Amino acid sequence: MRLIPGRDKGCCITVDPNAAYAAVRRSLTDLDERVAARYWDEQAPVRVSYRRLLSSLDQLAGLLLGEPAKPQPIPSEPAALEAGTEPEPAAPEAATEPQPTPTGPAAPEPAAEPEPRDNAAALVEIGFALPAEVQADSVVLSGDFNQWSRDGIQLERDTDGTWRATVALEPGRSYRFRYLLDGERWENAWDADQYVPNSFGGTDSVIIVEPSPSR
Repeated sequence: MRLIPGRDKGCCITVDPNAAYAAVRRSLTDLDERVAARYWDEQAPVRVSYRRLLSSLDQLAGLLLGEPAKPQPIPSEPAALEAGTEPEPAAPEAATEPQPTPTGPAAPEPAAEPEPRDNAAALVEIGFALPAEVQADSVVLSGDFNQWSRDGIQLERDTDGTWRATVALEPGRSYRFRYLLDGERWENAWDADQYVPNSFGGTDSVIIVEPSPSR
């Protein structure tokens, strides 16, 4: 709105048509966004038709006012919806055949892993013995090689009365051991390579297995 001074020092009021249309247009837009949006979604026919009406008003106002207004975007919808009919389902896409995966030259087969070495072949048979003078009904060999089991390796009497047993041990190591008589009494070997103190206040026998010459 603007004032135009007259010759009699008075004035007259004129209305800017562009501003007037903008105010009306904003009210119509608010009606759609704040009222109609509560009851219908964006794709509802009522709202679509209403926005098309606003777009037509924009074009008409542009022709009358000499400044075409930018029409509001109208959400697209299927033509069948306007006619009140159900839209036809889209044609299924043509199935594409799987393309063969390009292959290069065949990869070489992995080399066979070496078979694990037979540890039993590296062990050495060691004989343990107690003299025939040892009086007992049973003798058990117990040590590092069987986790000091009280039901360990049973010694058998030989023809001369000597208690004997043979155990396969790894060469190049030393082992602590003792004999358990009748499940009650511990006895050291009479011919041990060494004797070392143990945590029970006594001593353990030690046998040293010499390394194999081939190793």
